Amino acid sequence: NAYLAGIRAGDGFEFRNALEEALRRTETGDDDAHLWQEAVSLLESGLENAAGAASSRPQGTELLNEARQTISAAMQRQHRRYVMRERWTSSRLSLLTAELLNALDETQIYKILAKHLPEMDIHTAMLALFKPSDDDPSSLCTIRDVILPGREPIQFASHDFPPAGLLDEEQPFTLTLIPVVNQSGQLGFMVFDTDHLDLYGSIVQQLGSALNTVRL
Repeated sequence: NAYLAGIRAGDGFEFRNALEEALRRTETGDDDAHLWQEAVSLLESGLENAAGAASSRPQGTELLNEARQTISAAMQRQHRRYVMRERWTSSRLSLLTAELLNALDETQIYKILAKHLPEMDIHTAMLALFKPSDDDPSSLCTIRDVILPGREPIQFASHDFPPAGLLDEEQPFTLTLIPVVNQSGQLGFMVFDTDHLDLYGSIVQQLGSALNTVRL
């Protein structure tokens, strides 16, 4: 591998390039850069046998120490991005909450969701509201795509979710369903993808409050 080749050649250039490329892919994929510290530890534990000569060990150790510093720098960059992303998300959620609290009707609520959710990197969001009937208050639903408000709402029997025409049936999907409730009970449910599970609960809670307000 690049590490052993660098030790034998007395040059760590290839190893440094391989590590930097691995870290770049890790950061791009939003994976944990700390995992590479474990890889360095494995290389370190096998250094004596792999290097083959005592004279190679100091250079191998120095190369691994340099790798640890490079990985630590990547971890710090990831943490800074995480903190900035959390602050930005919190700010966007606060703006969404403020506008929902001031919504005057359901149409305005849909416009607010269509405006803010894509800005929060949420690209799958549908609201299903129960259509009360004499026999069962939750037997029928009307679902609308709040990201693409131009799509026609679909009415369907609640137990038949997802209704025909809502999703591309040729593509696999995984959805998150969260009940929308107010003081009187469940109004329906929101449908999301699985990318931002930490946000969906707060969004649906504020949505339920807004729907309760405009229906008073």
